Amino acid sequence: RLNKDLLRSVEEPEAPPNPSVHLALRLSAHHNLAMENQHLTRLKTQLHQNLQRILEPLGHAVHNTSERAVTGQLALYVLALRSSCHDLTSLTLSDGDAPEHLLSHLKRQLEREKEHIACELSRRPLTTYYQYSLGMLALCVGGVRVSAHVSHKLIHAVNHGLIKHGDSAPIGELTRSDPVRNEEDLEKSLTNIKQKLLDSQRADGHLGNQFSTGLVLQVSLTPPRTDLSALRPNQTSYILCGESF
Repeated sequence: RLNKDLLRSVEEPEAPPNPSVHLALRLSAHHNLAMENQHLTRLKTQLHQNLQRILEPLGHAVHNTSERAVTGQLALYVLALRSSCHDLTSLTLSDGDAPEHLLSHLKRQLEREKEHIACELSRRPLTTYYQYSLGMLALCVGGVRVSAHVSHKLIHAVNHGLIKHGDSAPIGELTRSDPVRNEEDLEKSLTNIKQKLLDSQRADGHLGNQFSTGLVLQVSLTPPRTDLSALRPNQTSYILCGESF
């Protein structure tokens, strides 16, 4: 049923191509390769062109920097391409300088996010910690080593309560972040945010929100594993059957 709904959504001609939907279709056990390939082509044309349009004004003072931040969309684009085994070096983006490969551009976007967090006036990324962590995840999946300084900003945010319980993507990234040197800080971060997510269970069984429920289970199964026995039985079986995806 879910696969059919996702496939119907990519058939809508007026709907913009969605990298999250493409990623979900590629992760599914059931495939319609013709439709997935068509959607991939739309991602490489429509979404790519949209990202380029956003980036073109970079360097012009009249434009707000946060409005040009594409960390989340670019990260999802990279993950969608990678899920289709597409060569990431075959596509480039330019922000006014020489064109760069997607991963190089994403790495630079994360550096800008990190610098914005370090700013005394903001203490926040240009976008959100959710997008920030997606950027880290996409770099790791693409085989690019993430700067330890970038990872540290995310761990610091978790340990100081700067991330809302619904932003469950950072946890998955924390478990994959290879530059982390302080295992004690990492374990503390994972424990803190896992507990917040488990405490966020609603009356209808969702954890945080309907979009984060499936991610919570994935995170709970990463070392150290989280005890799920406190969850409502119907919700636990619901997730374990994969229906939340």
